[in-house]
Amino acid sequence: MVTQLYDEALQPSGIRSTQFAVLVAIAKMEPITVSGLEVVLAIDSTTLSRSLRKLEQMGLLKMARGRDQRERLGRLSAKGRRVLEKSVPYWRKVQGQVVSRLKTPGWGEIQKQLEYVKNVSEGVLKSRDVKMA
Repeated sequence: MVTQLYDEALQPSGIRSTQFAVLVAIAKMEPITVSGLEVVLAIDSTTLSRSLRKLEQMGLLKMARGRDQRERLGRLSAKGRRVLEKSVPYWRKVQGQVVSRLKTPGWGEIQKQLEYVKNVSEGVLKSRDVKMA
């Protein structure tokens, strides 16, 4: 439901909320490696690769090889910057509406709890990888 709400708000800009998140992360940290994006966005490599491929096909970002030939770096294209600039007001509007309605326990507490869930999940994944190795 939350994703649908943000997707509907961003519709005039031509991107989805998941694509918006990727573009914002790249804009803040470019050039950024794919593995860096995985960490920042807490997203698996398969899902991220699909998203990056789609954004590249849309002409919103450019992927290039890094110093290490295995490393791929992402940067926004000029079109990507324009789309991001166009989409930010739509995102801010819906974000303001959502946050203003979150009275109890409050937005700050929800953010803390989501960060906690993310950290616990990462710990479980790491311990599982160690046991499987």
